[in-house]
Amino acid sequence: MGCSSSTAAKSAVPPTTAGNDSGRLAAGVPGASSSGTPPGNAVLPYYNLATLGGRQVFGPFLKLVSYDADTGDYEITALMVCSAMAQGSILGGDVPPQLVWGEAPGSGAGEAWPHEYSAGPAGDYAQPAGATNPEQAFTVVGSAVGERLAVWRDWQFWRFKLGTTCGEDPKQLKYKVDLVPGRVFTVSVPALTEAWHAAFYSCNGLHNPHDYGRTHGIQPLWVDLMRQHSFKPYHVMLGGGDQLYNDGLFEGPLLRGWDQAQDDAESAARAAQPLTDELREEMEEYYFSHYAAHFGTQPVYADALATIPSINTWDDHDIVDGWGSYPPLIQNAPIMQGVFAAAQLFYLLFQHHTTQERLAGDGYWCDSSSQLVQLGAATALVVPDQRSHRTQHKCLPPGYLQRLGKELRALPASTRHVVVMLAGPVLYPALPVQETLQKLDDVATGDDLLSVVMQKTGLAAKITKRFGMVFILDDIIDQWSASQHVGEKAALLRLLVSVADEKQIRFSILSGDAHCAGYGMFHSRPADVKPGDADDVPLPPADTRIADAGFIPQVISSAIANIPPSRPLLKALCVCGRKPEAVPHYEDLVQRMFPLFGPANDMDSLLLGRRNWCDVVCGAQGGSLDFTLRAEREMGSEEVNVFTIRVPPLLRFWQQQ
Repeated sequence: MGCSSSTAAKSAVPPTTAGNDSGRLAAGVPGASSSGTPPGNAVLPYYNLATLGGRQVFGPFLKLVSYDADTGDYEITALMVCSAMAQGSILGGDVPPQLVWGEAPGSGAGEAWPHEYSAGPAGDYAQPAGATNPEQAFTVVGSAVGERLAVWRDWQFWRFKLGTTCGEDPKQLKYKVDLVPGRVFTVSVPALTEAWHAAFYSCNGLHNPHDYGRTHGIQPLWVDLMRQHSFKPYHVMLGGGDQLYNDGLFEGPLLRGWDQAQDDAESAARAAQPLTDELREEMEEYYFSHYAAHFGTQPVYADALATIPSINTWDDHDIVDGWGSYPPLIQNAPIMQGVFAAAQLFYLLFQHHTTQERLAGDGYWCDSSSQLVQLGAATALVVPDQRSHRTQHKCLPPGYLQRLGKELRALPASTRHVVVMLAGPVLYPALPVQETLQKLDDVATGDDLLSVVMQKTGLAAKITKRFGMVFILDDIIDQWSASQHVGEKAALLRLLVSVADEKQIRFSILSGDAHCAGYGMFHSRPADVKPGDADDVPLPPADTRIADAGFIPQVISSAIANIPPSRPLLKALCVCGRKPEAVPHYEDLVQRMFPLFGPANDMDSLLLGRRNWCDVVCGAQGGSLDFTLRAEREMGSEEVNVFTIRVPPLLRFWQQQ
């Protein structure tokens, strides 16, 4: 029995779709339609209330709250966002909205998303007749009055709690909210003993809106995901970070260029600037408007959010590029702290249906959005928050590893797998450039003789900088492989291996961020191999990996929307990742990348530079976890290649007989 395998095939359109042209996307240019309102699928350089085109109601957006493996109790929440004016107009007064739900037998296969989308001249997506989830009759078994989580200006955030108990057979929850009259939405709920089906995605936006033409926006792989949902419904959707790209914040009227400080003196001057009410209002309007547009009007993505409950974490672009990896002077500046406060406010509301004050009561840890959720009886999902307390020297919140150890040791006895969802990969080829870039950063921004010469000759001006740092240095420091984070990485791995050995649980890591797909693993170093000789350690045989508590596979799936790195950069990364090595500060483990995307001896196939997302079956054949990467064959096409990794449970040698 092998622990991993790879296959490549043309994506089959499930028999429930309308045909080979279903969802075909034509390249369009985002912008204003004939009415002057941006189309729903537009990717704009900046967002404010005017870009919403007068729309007053957004949602529903679903979140998976909890699943109890012992009782089968299943709870989700739905979020609606609407203006007070729209609420009064729809409901006939200042009364709280209501959600009602019913139950129907069956998994919902063939019913969950039977719609087509086609791109129009402006790149907009026209919904065909019948694609608006028309109201269907169902017997109401439960209702919930909205809980008002927050009010921002005239906008209300309403949370609804609904749930059921999983039984012997799968079923569907059908729900409707009176704020969106005439529409019914369907959620697929697994049977008590059924393997949960999850969809993982990350990097769901574009750095540069001008990339829309060649990418067709964020839609192509969302069409693929929702087709798969129609064929075999997803029970949960996992957002691995960068669910949207908020880097346009610094294009606002008041903030434009604030991040473009070129040297230490200019950085210090900007860091000293106060956070005014006008700046705070501009920040909040940007984040609110971008979330409302991105979650509420992107056609296919909005369908997914309304029908598949989400579990999310965040990464830097959910805040702003590089958040947490800048020097303390910038990180602690009043304006930068104001950026974080505005980003966190709407991140918690839109992505977690909570607020800072409710975090602990809603099941989150360590004054952050960290959580643990059971996905069926055999699989648990760990979601660390790697941004709320991020610094140049720390990824995880204070006290996180201690709390994580306690939670892992208290998992139900039925748990065989734990998936750790990290925004950035903990194992990734590292270019040997950090020391060079930091020296270059010192030269370009300092005041020693070499710095003065470079600045006088104009050479320093040719180095692109942000907040006084060489531009990509924040990206290097942001990675787990950076010298600042290797100790914390080792501590995390030690904990996982310890709990794996104690409780006979297989840990797997699922991550995004890198804008490419990849597969790697940790495994125990053979006792007869010295740490310095780990680069010659062959891949252990399958039965050894299956019995090894130190075998921790990592799947990288990124990006569902953003463009991949250049081919030369991917080539360089593959060269750097060719040989295994002992894990720094934890030399009992070896880390290695695996050539999933080509022949076994092809080290240039360690990474795949195509947009992708990941299908996960939690409890496949033999109690395994199946990760299937689904990658575009060509940018913007609807054909995909698939690559499957099968991760077995932890079985001692005697259990493999």
